[in-house]
Amino acid sequence: MLKKAQAAKVGVLEAQGEDDTPTFSMGLATILETSGNLREAEVLLRSALEDRESMLGASHQDTVVTMCRLASFLKRSRNHREAETLYRRALDARERKHGPDDAETLACAGRLGGLLQAASCPRESEPLLRRAVQGFEATLGPMHPSTLAALGELATALEESRSDEDAKREAERLMRRAVEGLQFVYGLHHRETLRLTKELAQLLKGQGKEQEAWHLYRVALSGAPPLPGVGASEDRPPPQALGCWLTGGGGSGPGRACCSRAAVDDDDGSPPHRPPQLPPPGAVRGQSSKAPLR
Repeated sequence: MLKKAQAAKVGVLEAQGEDDTPTFSMGLATILETSGNLREAEVLLRSALEDRESMLGASHQDTVVTMCRLASFLKRSRNHREAETLYRRALDARERKHGPDDAETLACAGRLGGLLQAASCPRESEPLLRRAVQGFEATLGPMHPSTLAALGELATALEESRSDEDAKREAERLMRRAVEGLQFVYGLHHRETLRLTKELAQLLKGQGKEQEAWHLYRVALSGAPPLPGVGASEDRPPPQALGCWLTGGGGSGPGRACCSRAAVDDDDGSPPHRPPQLPPPGAVRGQSSKAPLR
C-alpha cells in the first residue's frame, strides 16, 4: 500500500512538472505514525531528509524543517542520541542563516533543550532553555505559549539538576508563572495547563509543601479525563489516585505512577505562531510577567 501510494503521488507530480515528493513523504509519515506503523514512518522521514539535502542543500529552510521533523519523531521513539545530533545540526544552520535571536533559532534551541531534559540531561538543557525563555520574552512576549512552555521546561530542569535553595525557589517561581500564564491564555482545562499544574504539584511535593501540592493535583485531575478503572467524577478526584500520587506510586518514583509527565511535542520544524491576542504584561494576578531570570 505504501509503495502504491508513493508511486501514484510521484506520477501525479511528474505529470504536473513538479517534484514535491519529500513533502508528500512527510505527510504520509504522519499518517503512518498515527496508525502505529512507526518503522515505515521512519523510513519515509529519512528518505525525505535525504531528498531535501540532495536537492536543496543541508542549510536550506525546507531541509532544516525536515531535519526537525525527523528529530521530533526520533525523540518520541526514545532515540535521543540521534535526535540530539539532528537538532544540533538544525540549530547550527538556523543560527548561521537567521542569527542567534531569531524566533526560529530560539524555537530550535528550546526543542534541543527539551530533548536534553527528556534524556535526563538537565544540566545541559538549562542554558538552552534559559536562552529560549529570554529570547521568546523579548521577541514574542512573556505570555506567548512558546515562552510559557519553555518556562515550564526550565523550571523542571532547575528542579532536577540542582539541589540548592536558590534553584528550588527559582524553579517554583518559573513554574507558577508558566501555570498562571497558561490559565490566562488557554483556560483552566486545557491539556497544557493541566500538565504543568501537575508538574507544579510535583515540584511543591518535593519541597515538602504537600498541602498545596495536594490541592493543585486535585485541581489538575478534576479537569482531566478519569483514570482507567477509577471512576473519577468531574468535581471530585478519586482518593485512590491522590493517595497513589502522594505516596510515590508504589516505588516508581515520586508521583510518577499516577502523574507521569507527557511532554507535548508538536514540532514540525516551523517557528512558533503568534496567538490572535496576547494579554499585556502584568495581566496575571496583577504581577509583572517580565521578572528577570537568574
